[in-house]
Amino acid sequence: MIKSRGSVACIRWALSFLIVACLIPSFASAAPPPLPAAVTNPPAGKGVAHAATGVDLAPLGYVEEEYLVSGEANVYAYNSAGAVVVKTANVDYTTRILVRRPTNPKRFSGTVRVETMHPQYGADFVWPRVVDYVVARGDAMVSISMRRGEASGIESMQRFDPVRYASINFKEDGLNWDVIAQVGRLLKSRTAANPLNGYGVTRLTAQGWSGGGALLLIFISDGFHDRWRMPDGRPIFDAYFVGEPSGYPRINSTAQAVPNTDPRQKVRPIDVPAISLHTRPQEPYRRRPDGNRPGDRYRVYEVAGASHNNRRLPIIYKQPPGGLGKGGCVAELSWFPLHHYFKMTLARLDAWTLRRVAPPPSQRMQLKPDGTPMLDANGNPVGGVRSTYLDVPIARYFTNSGSGASCNQDGAQEAIPVDKLIARYRNHGGYVGSVNRRATELERAGWLLPADAREVRMEAARARGF
Repeated sequence: MIKSRGSVACIRWALSFLIVACLIPSFASAAPPPLPAAVTNPPAGKGVAHAATGVDLAPLGYVEEEYLVSGEANVYAYNSAGAVVVKTANVDYTTRILVRRPTNPKRFSGTVRVETMHPQYGADFVWPRVVDYVVARGDAMVSISMRRGEASGIESMQRFDPVRYASINFKEDGLNWDVIAQVGRLLKSRTAANPLNGYGVTRLTAQGWSGGGALLLIFISDGFHDRWRMPDGRPIFDAYFVGEPSGYPRINSTAQAVPNTDPRQKVRPIDVPAISLHTRPQEPYRRRPDGNRPGDRYRVYEVAGASHNNRRLPIIYKQPPGGLGKGGCVAELSWFPLHHYFKMTLARLDAWTLRRVAPPPSQRMQLKPDGTPMLDANGNPVGGVRSTYLDVPIARYFTNSGSGASCNQDGAQEAIPVDKLIARYRNHGGYVGSVNRRATELERAGWLLPADAREVRMEAARARGF
């Protein structure tokens, strides 16, 4: 029988996941993780490290609360066959969670968004980009302080306030996986220690970006999603937003790195939906086919024109409408609205889990032979998830540079010359009409939420440069 290249690729993909499946059963049978032993309020101090600054939650009917969560967790390792095993059992830990919830439980939707905070920087990346979506729905959002390596967000919190965070005890990367599971089970459990007790939590989504996304990648692909379940056998997390994960984390602080050729570098099939969002082409060694069956629901969306650390935030943050300046970088910071696509991803996951509405197939940028994105006449990427910013352009979007700590991750933009704008749109009114039509198409296709489509239209009406 003659096999096509596509069928051969699928067979190789399936075999790679069979290898992983053979490794993971070294775990005991699926079971509920222990609940944290204690959930307490931290002592008073300078303030809350990495609090929800920039937006006043009180007028929105929300409150932010900080808790210290303590318990025992295992540290894991790979055995000689590459399977995950317990290295050290029952290690004491204390970490911090931030809870943002409606002040009135009657407003609560039943959904909690759990963010694995960036382990090195100790910051939320998803929360500030989806706060308006969370508030509009009445969701809660809980962020867990994680760690990765020596320069960790845990230590930065303790430097920020040595008194308030003196009791935090989280010195080993290998504790991450049980901590994620234990906090998730806590939030779904009817127990007085649950900060959302009495709210009727029915569903958890897990999300993380960059280093936080990498933690979710290992949680899924090293089998922790399958190992730790609720007491009734259901998954702790009902969906995953795996945001542009950085390198595969070490399973413990002294473990060897997992090579790029290891099949665990891919988001492997699990029993809940997972979407991986990217601002650049997904690494070749992480590519795999879409999942369209109950035991494997998976998509990849590459957002053309966006950058890893887009600094633009939702309107609620009241950033200057004229742009962000250069921020210490060489070029003007990108005004591309990556936050629209964070919210779009959550909406796709919500529809997939709550209404069984499958999202469109994966959307990938078109690549040149060297693996870099193909560019159109304006210098913007071709393919991927589209936007009015690229389909009705007034700027070129590219990688920034400079001496700033994150310039190479920050996006840059350069205005298209006026003569080219006039040749394409004739005048400002022509540009606005084109934006309005394209925004309507994207909204109908689900790539823009209604509130974000309105934002795009309002911004076009204010655009200058013609």
